[in-house]
Amino acid sequence: MCRITLAAHLVVVVFLCVPSLNAGESYQKLWSFGTISTSGLQPSAPVVQASDGLLYGTTENGGDLSQGNAGVVFRMAVDGTDYRVIHVFRRDGRDGMHPQGQLLLASDGFLYGTTTTGGAAGLGTVFRLQRDGSQYAVVGSFQSFDGARPVAGLTEASDGRIYGAASSGGPSDEGTVFRLTPDGSGIDFWLNLGTFPTNAAIPLGVLVEGQDGRLYGTSRKGGLGQGTVFSLDRDAMEIEEVHVFGSVAADGQFPMTGLVGDGTGGFLGTTTSGGAFGKGTVFRLAEGGSSYEVIHSFTGAPGEGSTPRGNLIRTAAGVLVGGLTDTVNTNGSAWFNMNVDGSGFAMVRPLGAQDGTHDNRVTGVTELADGTLILVAPEGGVGGGRLFAAGADGADYRQLRAFSNSLDQGYRPFYPAFSVRTRAMFGAVSGGEYLGGMLFRFQPDSTSYTIIRQFGGTQFDGLYPGGLMVGSDDLIYGTTSRGGTNGAGTLFAVSQDGLQYRALYSFPAQTALEAGTPATLMEASDGRVYATFAESLEAKAGFVFRVERDGSQFEIIHRFGQADTDPSGPGVGPLAEDGDGWFYGTTMRGGLLGMGTVYRVRSDGNSWATLWHFGANGNDEGYPVYGVLLRPDGWLYGTTTGGVNDGSYGSIFRLRIDGSEFATLKRFARDGLEGRRPITTLSVALDGLLYGTTSSGGFAEVGTLFRIHPSGANFRILRHFLGTLSGDGANPTCGLVHEADGALLGMTTDGGEVGNGSIFRINPQPEITEVRRNASGSVLIRAIGIPGKTYRLEASDVPSKGTWREAGLATASEAGCEFTDLGSASEMQFYRVAAP
Repeated sequence: MCRITLAAHLVVVVFLCVPSLNAGESYQKLWSFGTISTSGLQPSAPVVQASDGLLYGTTENGGDLSQGNAGVVFRMAVDGTDYRVIHVFRRDGRDGMHPQGQLLLASDGFLYGTTTTGGAAGLGTVFRLQRDGSQYAVVGSFQSFDGARPVAGLTEASDGRIYGAASSGGPSDEGTVFRLTPDGSGIDFWLNLGTFPTNAAIPLGVLVEGQDGRLYGTSRKGGLGQGTVFSLDRDAMEIEEVHVFGSVAADGQFPMTGLVGDGTGGFLGTTTSGGAFGKGTVFRLAEGGSSYEVIHSFTGAPGEGSTPRGNLIRTAAGVLVGGLTDTVNTNGSAWFNMNVDGSGFAMVRPLGAQDGTHDNRVTGVTELADGTLILVAPEGGVGGGRLFAAGADGADYRQLRAFSNSLDQGYRPFYPAFSVRTRAMFGAVSGGEYLGGMLFRFQPDSTSYTIIRQFGGTQFDGLYPGGLMVGSDDLIYGTTSRGGTNGAGTLFAVSQDGLQYRALYSFPAQTALEAGTPATLMEASDGRVYATFAESLEAKAGFVFRVERDGSQFEIIHRFGQADTDPSGPGVGPLAEDGDGWFYGTTMRGGLLGMGTVYRVRSDGNSWATLWHFGANGNDEGYPVYGVLLRPDGWLYGTTTGGVNDGSYGSIFRLRIDGSEFATLKRFARDGLEGRRPITTLSVALDGLLYGTTSSGGFAEVGTLFRIHPSGANFRILRHFLGTLSGDGANPTCGLVHEADGALLGMTTDGGEVGNGSIFRINPQPEITEVRRNASGSVLIRAIGIPGKTYRLEASDVPSKGTWREAGLATASEAGCEFTDLGSASEMQFYRVAAP
């Protein structure tokens, strides 16, 4: 950015070139919460074990959230370690999206699979890749006439060819059976379903080869409308119905998975409904369909379950094992096992399955060579699904992986704090083993990230941590918004390594239904901890409290919302202290016009004053969310999120600590190019300038990073956040904290590599504020910098050629730094200031 200064008497044009603060110079993204290489959400298909001993599988969603959340192919060791994504499906869909079927490890060494969408026509694909993720290729892209949306995996028959079924497409849009060319380069033949001579329709399961060489499968519809079992003559490529569901008494209805051999030439399978109780069946069918019987009808009673949608396997010991999607009163993941003749039915719930919720859908079962079962629950763990291992009887349960794009790192970070002594950053994230949130420690210089505390593991533990500060004793203090003995949240302290944790205080319950939200803590000069607490009922009330650092002597020093015009909804940022016994903060609502206030309160609560009612002068902004910053100049600085008259989207303001003078320093316009809705308060860097973020707006509509002089001059956008699409952060709503060397650290709640947020650093750069040619011909240049730091002035006649010369050195003071360039004889000169 260049500013032109015209020296009229000398007819000289001096160009002032201020270095732009881009990623290469000043902004660094240090960390992304979650990485593509370890992502994935909602696995549903059984895994397959290869000759290398690793497990291979797919997730229907997850991966790169910026590219459509379209799923991944992964591999991992049988003990859950060494998890790695080997392929990410992306939004453009060219390689397919949202795989649901089991992978096939074919004799050519490739893994083959299907996707339900994507491809040339957006109707799904068949793909293959090597086990290391290389040589990925789409070998079939469905065009509707040859099928669409295959949800099942593939089968390699004894003829060496690969066959599959598509759940829709064809002339009746009720599916096809297809095969690949011998070299796997495309689909070379298909048969339409839902048409004469067979009306089998909507196949959802994997085909299986019988001893007669025919391929057998199931269809969701067809026959009497309740589904069929069909067979395929591979040589003639003709389909025949071998059983029509609903054709015998108490028959099953609507199969959704394929068949499994019974060891004697016949097949076994499941239906999701029908049977004696209407809750699904297990059936047995002779090869060719010469005999058929229902060997078990699910009752749906507590402890038994119903609706088997997971695949059925026959173990090496001859036991049938299948997954269930409705396991009433089983309190966790469950499956069933039974003998091939239908006897010995039992529901199995693994002991110790307490590491997630909604785990009662088991949709994939695989048996390893040692008899261990690997089971897939697409909704378990932290909500992204999980894999676990157990014996067929549920013994030796162990979780192998809880899927989440946040993994064990958490997601949506908030409440940053920085320890000057250890040079470590701390923050709170959502997620965790108990879904109660976590605290992390991050070392900016080494980008080392560690979870130091998980919440929700005990009955009275807090839930959803935040409000962090580093105490003078180096402990991390914070609050939780739920949990504790009263359910209304807690005050806690934890050591920086996480090894020592103390619950200091449980906040009083405000209503029977809803707890409050404690704000960010601050340690005052008297050694006590102060903060605000926004009570329930939409935070229309609340209070300011103080408490000793050991949790004793908790005291409410002021209550909000005592009258209709009282301030309400205290801001969530830390209070500001003036060293004279006064604390300053904001309320998000209330006041004379209901648009919030700035207030002050004595440390003992004996005196209170509202310093400013937003909207009072008809030209200011309203709804300050976070709080205020107090600078030594006697002004309070803050941000608001909404405008009054001119349609703006927030502002930057300052107010004298006695409330006598108010000024709006910056309004964010409706077009949002400079950002919208600054939620957090400002930070003052060592250079004396104010830094802050907007939560939205900017070039990508996901927020900006800015700085401004305390006078309101020299507002500048330092960063337009770009979001997940570029791996950059998005929606910075967390505020900034200071490193010891003057850099600022911040977090975004979204964006980063997989959309879970990021940590970034901004290094304040010098800013030229004045360029003036003196009567002697020399040029005076003034700049703002960090006091005590030495800067170098560089000048050039033609900067595009890189011909910069050093024009002087100066050390910055509180007033900035000043240079005099004696060597300029050119009528046009470019200047820049940088740290040596």
